[in-house]
Amino acid sequence: MRWGSLKAICVGVPAVIDIGTGKIISAPLYGNWKDLNLKEILESEFNIPVYIENDVNLSALGEKHYGEGKNFKDFIFVEISNGIGAGIIIDNHLFRGSIGSAGEIGFTIINIENLGFKVKNKGFLEKFASVESIKKKAIREIR
Repeated sequence: MRWGSLKAICVGVPAVIDIGTGKIISAPLYGNWKDLNLKEILESEFNIPVYIENDVNLSALGEKHYGEGKNFKDFIFVEISNGIGAGIIIDNHLFRGSIGSAGEIGFTIINIENLGFKVKNKGFLEKFASVESIKKKAIREIR
């Protein structure tokens, strides 16, 4: 593909995005990205329309249009990687919530008293169930 034939750019970011402006509102995994207007930067560089969206929301849309979600009007796509997030499809449409953070389930506070063991980092689901936290726990157990 030649750059001249490129019509638009879409970027999936592990963050809460202001969809109207393309500005990153919150990026816990990339703290220095907060308030970064990625849309503005890329549009000025490439001079074509740029769309910025949460990465897991894009995965949910991909499943809705091309994957296992094709036959469902409502579903939740959950991704567990460095963080934990969800893309929510309701009545065939992506649901972002009032501030764009509807799928940020990694920050759900869980009841740690019922885990059956003591923990240092109390609270967020992501502290216990992300790939990074599971990897750290496995390394501790091996040693």
